[in-house]
Amino acid sequence: MIIYYLPNRSIIFYTFFKLISLDTNISVFRLIYYLFVYVKFIVVLLMENMSTILRFLEFIGIKGYEAKAYITLIEIGESDAPRIASKAGIPLPRIYDVLESLILKGLIEVKVGRPRKYRALPPAIGLNRYVSKYIEEINNINMKVISILSSMYKSKQVKTGPMIWITHSLETSIERMRSLIKSMKTSGFISCNKEIFDRLANTFIKTFKIKKDVLFGVTVIAKPNEISSYDKFLGINNIEIRVLPTGILNLFETDLSNIVILGEGYSIYSNEMELVRIINEAYYFGYWRKGKKIKEFGVKPGLRIKSSHHWLVLDLVEEALKSNLKVKAKIIGYTVGEFKPIELNGFITGVKRTSDDSIRTLFIDVDGKILSIGGLGSSIEDVEARYLEIEVI
Repeated sequence: MIIYYLPNRSIIFYTFFKLISLDTNISVFRLIYYLFVYVKFIVVLLMENMSTILRFLEFIGIKGYEAKAYITLIEIGESDAPRIASKAGIPLPRIYDVLESLILKGLIEVKVGRPRKYRALPPAIGLNRYVSKYIEEINNINMKVISILSSMYKSKQVKTGPMIWITHSLETSIERMRSLIKSMKTSGFISCNKEIFDRLANTFIKTFKIKKDVLFGVTVIAKPNEISSYDKFLGINNIEIRVLPTGILNLFETDLSNIVILGEGYSIYSNEMELVRIINEAYYFGYWRKGKKIKEFGVKPGLRIKSSHHWLVLDLVEEALKSNLKVKAKIIGYTVGEFKPIELNGFITGVKRTSDDSIRTLFIDVDGKILSIGGLGSSIEDVEARYLEIEVI
């Protein structure tokens, strides 16, 4: 049993006999000493290996007597129930139930006869199959539990005050961002360091290849030559990537409602509208307008996109108009001043920006009437846009 569980046992034998051969004047007492050290070394290794095996078996649901019986059968090979019980230290009245359970788990098999003989299947077959099935069952149960708990969670989310949540897990925040990207309905943006960009890159690519009508802006806090993965985004028209060598804020927002701010050792999640306004202004002036474009939106006839971010479509519309393309638009928002809901359908005729970008305005022709369209918090335009549908013709 000892040698069966020891890894690299040939090396151990070689080392032991090498020690003896080096001592040419070995005495009986010294030989006994060498044997004692050798046996002690083997016992320590055995205890460590067996402890690991038992912990693993218990982790996957093979506990107590079952683990003992299984390991014993691995050790002694084919045997009958009384001998297995004796070798494993299991009470004889219990051994049959234990063996039956191991058969149902697919770890051992039985040979019919008098007496019945049992043997373990090769671990590479029996144990591997059991582990695969165990993982599959855990995943299925996990999905069902998540579905039930998610329903309970949503039903209890009653807003009683400002909703600002703090977590100290970066992994949790990254998973939250992945989830928000996948469920995004219109548009979003992020400023982040290269590490976070690399971790989210595959989610961006998979999502925006499917959701071709959403719009997303990325500003990576890095030098242009430090970004090697942006070429994977070529051909994805609804994402633009910029780089900025300096910056400290890792900001993320989708659909003008979900915000994640990554700090040093903590992160904040919120959907408070006032915070949305602040984050939008901080991102646009601090990161977006200062960033260098390394991958632009793909502007071409047939492009259709949705956006909750007025400023995110400005460059796209300008590029289309410069290329003598028409830009059809549907805009939903509020009249400035009276704050009444309004929906407009027409063609974009131009874009106006001041040098400091304090004014960023789209102009739309609605049945011969030209109206000015601003973004979130507009004060001088005719309409504050909260949702835009753009089609390049």
